Amino acid sequence: MRIQTALFVVAVTIAAAAAGLAQTRTVTNADLAKYREARIAAERELRENYRELGFPSPEELERRSVESARQLSDLAAKLRTERLAEESAAVERERIRAAVSAGRQAIVVVTVPGQEPYFVWSYVRPPWPLTRGYQQPGYAAGGQFWPTGPRTPSQPLFVPGRR
Repeated sequence: MRIQTALFVVAVTIAAAAAGLAQTRTVTNADLAKYREARIAAERELRENYRELGFPSPEELERRSVESARQLSDLAAKLRTERLAEESAAVERERIRAAVSAGRQAIVVVTVPGQEPYFVWSYVRPPWPLTRGYQQPGYAAGGQFWPTGPRTPSQPLFVPGRR
């Protein structure tokens, strides 16, 4: 019982101390007025002493700010244009790479004196014939090929003469 009483007294004391510390001072307009007046006086003194302190005038600062914003927007437009050009070049390179990997296209480097070399693609004839010649008709079933037609292709009865 004695320990519980002691713990209760300690808890009440801590709660009272926390409540006392939590109260803050109220700030009024009169308290802020002296800081506002000091700030206004410092700004006025700075405006009067720009040249003596080596700072540019407010008009010069505004002009520099406008010029910097203009340069920034020009740079952003230039970077955007370069990025779009690079993306379109990457798409074209990927298209060429896909065509080359399909074996039907080849990359040709074109060099013109006074210009950077550029790449174009052209059609390449595949190394294998597109037609396989004669294929005996038939079907595959049960792991075997069952022919249904002649082994050799039929030949024309008459061959036109050569001129």
